[in-house]
Amino acid sequence: MNNLEKTKNVKDIFKEVYTALSLSSEEVVEKIPDNVFQKIIDFASDSTLMPNFNLEEPLIEQNISEESKNILAVLWQLYMNY
Repeated sequence: MNNLEKTKNVKDIFKEVYTALSLSSEEVVEKIPDNVFQKIIDFASDSTLMPNFNLEEPLIEQNISEESKNILAVLWQLYMNY
């Protein structure tokens, strides 16, 4: 995989993360520091991916990358699990 493919992959991963967060309540999103959320938006903005979430299924069963699930888990641990 070359650097361009890796960059696109990172942008798509953050598009999935951003989409998942945008489906969350405002209360959840507000717990993420503005500078962290802005970085997520910056990476996601260059992606053409259109993630599709099924709100009836838990996150673990969503058709998104494992990296996106891991980032969401870290965000949860850092900012929402208190």
